[in-house]
Amino acid sequence: MAGSLHPTPLVLRVPEKIHSPRRTGNVLSATRSTFRAIREQPELWWFLIAYLLYLDGVNTVISIASNYAKTLGYQTGAILETLILVQLVGVPSTLLITWLGQRYGPRPFLFAGMALYFVVVGYGAAMPSHSFSVAGLAINPLFLLGTLVGIGQGGIQSLSRSYFLSLVPEERSASYFGFYNMLGQYASLLGPLLVGGGIGGMALALSLHDAGVGEVTVYESSSALSELGVGINAFPTPRVN
Repeated sequence: MAGSLHPTPLVLRVPEKIHSPRRTGNVLSATRSTFRAIREQPELWWFLIAYLLYLDGVNTVISIASNYAKTLGYQTGAILETLILVQLVGVPSTLLITWLGQRYGPRPFLFAGMALYFVVVGYGAAMPSHSFSVAGLAINPLFLLGTLVGIGQGGIQSLSRSYFLSLVPEERSASYFGFYNMLGQYASLLGPLLVGGGIGGMALALSLHDAGVGEVTVYESSSALSELGVGINAFPTPRVN
């Protein structure tokens, strides 16, 4: 109830501005101008492409972590504890890495964060589903994975913004950061399609198969299909003569 009522005063009391077609055209023209300006700066252009790719990996780890842990047989309680651990580790590590980036430059620490995520993905792929012992100390593999994710996650995002800021002309920072934030919103599409099953994974597998990529295997954690309250409809496109 509270969630449905809290925007009511805003809707009733704040008038909505109606944007004219001329203003919309001006926005589109400014967007094209910003895009051309970014293309004329090779270092900035290639950074944005790299940012889209590596942040997609970061967001994929975040979005599928819980389902992946369930697939390995971890209980909900252990998964929730790991998520809390990620936050507890992530806050101080982000502050420390941000301070180091401001003092020594963000680029080397940004590369270090990417290297750490390679370790995260590699360890996650080979991670056992039971505790192991190191020097007589029992270690939960999921907690170790959460610690590594917490160290790298916030630092990569913070350093990316700092490095991007160092490349942006001060007089056009607002428009440039519009592109940056837009890429950040889209940087979670490719990864889940590549590693996930369901409708997205099946659609990607069929597309790769039709493109002649070769044998494509889809891995699904569920042993049987069940009703989930979701669906997809497909209709043929009418032919126009």
